[in-house]
Amino acid sequence: MAEHLQGFGAALTRLEPLARQNADTDALGKAAEEAGLHDTLRAIIAAWYTGSISNTMNAPMVAYYEALMYRPVADALPVPTYCFGVPGWWTATPPALGISPIPTAAPPKTSQAPAQGAAPLPAHPLPNTPTGKL
Repeated sequence: MAEHLQGFGAALTRLEPLARQNADTDALGKAAEEAGLHDTLRAIIAAWYTGSISNTMNAPMVAYYEALMYRPVADALPVPTYCFGVPGWWTATPPALGISPIPTAAPPKTSQAPAQGAAPLPAHPLPNTPTGKL
């Protein structure tokens, strides 16, 4: 970032002690603003989040796979240019949705416990339910 943002090195040197003294993000933001370093702090946060030092075409990257913007959706979306499987994984037939039909009412509960040593009561499967295979 120092190579591309004028005065970044000096601003970072001034921002470091503020960061050490203010572990709370709100307090750090206020201290940085009072010291005239708010833009520097925002540039660092934006670089952590987006992985880039600016919002321009071919901007230098400081992180890619590790950019914070990918974490909230990491369970469902891969980082662009990375994939969840082998090349062409998206061409396979998607798995069935596995949406079950609306079940009918459960059988009535019995208040009698089975006799000692008796066979357990049979389970009553709900009609029209899948077999457990998706």
